Amino acid sequence: MEGKIFLAKRDISIELFKLKEDGNAFIEAKFLDSGHLLRLEMEIEPESKKIVKCQAEMPNAPFQICSQTTKKAKSLIGLVIEKGVMKKIAEAVGGPCGCIHLRELASDAANFAAGVLIGYGKEGGGLLTAEFEKQPEEVRLRVTKEALQNNCLAYKEDKVVC
Repeated sequence: MEGKIFLAKRDISIELFKLKEDGNAFIEAKFLDSGHLLRLEMEIEPESKKIVKCQAEMPNAPFQICSQTTKKAKSLIGLVIEKGVMKKIAEAVGGPCGCIHLRELASDAANFAAGVLIGYGKEGGGLLTAEFEKQPEEVRLRVTKEALQNNCLAYKEDKVVC
């Protein structure tokens, strides 16, 4: 790509950990671009998939007022990672009194958590465990198929033609 001129970059990183003391999932998500550094921490109870703790900080923002939106992260506490949660996240942290980047980061974190928590409490202990990844492919497919049906080729229904 000759002649291209760099304009901007955005990095989003999400890491998920299992807390040893209570078994909850801990997510640390970061949003970084030329004007922002936004960090979100979220703790999720795996069995209920409920957000039990949430906080955010914005040490770098284009305007001073932007960092005020991070207090809205606490409004995510009590939400359950299930169908319809993306709309609830948008309502809680987005809009004219919120932050589009906090909404994006919280949505990405919840989406990531949803994928990792599939099958929790079922065979293999759920995707939060290394043991699950050691299960044979047939077991992993069976446990995750219902939640991920028609989301990708591995989970497509037989009647769907690609």
